[in-house]
Amino acid sequence: MRKKSSIPRVSIILSLSINAGRMRFGGIVDYARLYGPWSLNYHVGGSEELQLPEHPISDTDGIIARVVSEETWQRLKQQLCPVVLMDPELPPEEFPEILDYPTVMLDNEATGRMAANYFLECHYHHFAVVMPENEPQWAIRRRRGFEAGIRTLNAECFHYHTSSHFTQETPQTRQKLVRWLKKLPKPIAIMGTSDVEGRKVVDACLKANLAVPYEVAVMGVGDDEYVCNSCFPPLTSINIQWRQCGMLAAETLDHFFKQKPISTTRYYYPLSITVRGSTTKQQVTDRLMMKILEEIQFRDGVGLTVSGLAKKYRLSRQWLEKRFRQVVGSPLKQEISNRRLKKIAMLVAESDLSFNEICKRVELENKSYLRNLFKKEFGMTMQEYRRRKQRGKH
Repeated sequence: MRKKSSIPRVSIILSLSINAGRMRFGGIVDYARLYGPWSLNYHVGGSEELQLPEHPISDTDGIIARVVSEETWQRLKQQLCPVVLMDPELPPEEFPEILDYPTVMLDNEATGRMAANYFLECHYHHFAVVMPENEPQWAIRRRRGFEAGIRTLNAECFHYHTSSHFTQETPQTRQKLVRWLKKLPKPIAIMGTSDVEGRKVVDACLKANLAVPYEVAVMGVGDDEYVCNSCFPPLTSINIQWRQCGMLAAETLDHFFKQKPISTTRYYYPLSITVRGSTTKQQVTDRLMMKILEEIQFRDGVGLTVSGLAKKYRLSRQWLEKRFRQVVGSPLKQEISNRRLKKIAMLVAESDLSFNEICKRVELENKSYLRNLFKKEFGMTMQEYRRRKQRGKH
C-alpha cells in the first residue's frame, strides 16, 4: 500500500464556469481515481480566468493549468514543479517559451474542417464564421480550418465579431448582428466558433425573421447541452472530447512523476456532430413551405393536420400535399407524424409523465393507437423504451 506521504499533490488551475472546464476537470479527476491516488488542489478564481496566489504555489508536486492571460502565464513560469498546459490561449508567436512546456491541445483546425465538411455535404454555397471580438487563439484556428474546408468551392467566407463570452450583450449589439444577417446571401451556412456564438446567431435569426435552418443553417462548437437546447430551434454542435483533454493532461503529468517526461504537444480531436434543429440536409427555398416546416418544428407536430394547414394558408389540400412533396421530398402528413413521434419519444425517455398524460400533451385521444404507433416505430413498448433510456443515464 502506498504511503500517505508519497501521494502526489497536484494543483489544478482551471475555470469551472463553463461546461468545457468542468469536463476537463472531470477527466483529471477520473485519471486520479483510476491511476492514483492523487491529492488534488483546485485554485478558485474569477469566471473566465483563475488566479494564482501572489507567491509560488508551495507544497505541490505538479500543476495542470489552462492559461488565458499573460499575467497568469508569467506567474506560472515561476513554479519549480512540473507544469502541464491545456489548450493555452497565448499565441506562441508572442510567447515562444510556451512551446517548451508539455501541452495537451484540441486540434481546432480539424474542428473547423469538420463543420465545413458537414455543410459541403449539405450542398451549401455561401458560408460565414461568427467569433468573439477579442479573437482568442482557439477561435482563429477554428476559422482557419473552416475556411480551408470550403476552399475547394472557391467560395467567399463572411466574418462577424460578437462581444466576448463574458461581456454583457446590449440591444445595440444584437441589432447590429440582425442587420448583418439580413444582408448575407441565402441560404447560408454559419459556424459559430463556440456554442455561445452559435446561440447568438440563432436568436438573432428569430429576431430578424429568418428561417433557421432553411435560410440560415447554424452550427456551434462544444455541444454544451444546456446552451444548445436553450434556443429555438436547438443548436447543432460539434462534440468535443473535453474529458479526454483532462485525462491526457493528467497522464502527461504522471509521466513526470514516473521520470518519463513527455515533451511533445499531445492533440485530441472533435468527436462527432450532434445534429439538432438549426441545420438540415433539406434544401428548401420556397418561403411558404419554410413557414409550414417552421410551424411543424415549433409545435412538434402537435395539433397539426394537413387539412388544418391547408385551411390556415387558404390552399387546397391537394395542392398543398403536392407542393410539399415536390419541395421537401416527403409527404406532409409523414413530416407532421415524424415530428410528433420525436416529441413523444422525448417525453417517454426524459420525463416522469404517465403515458395517459403524454397522450393528452400530444393531443392523441386513443391511448391504444399511441401504444401501437410507438411500438411500430421503435420496435418496443413505451415502458421498455423508458427503462432502456433511464438505464443509459446511470
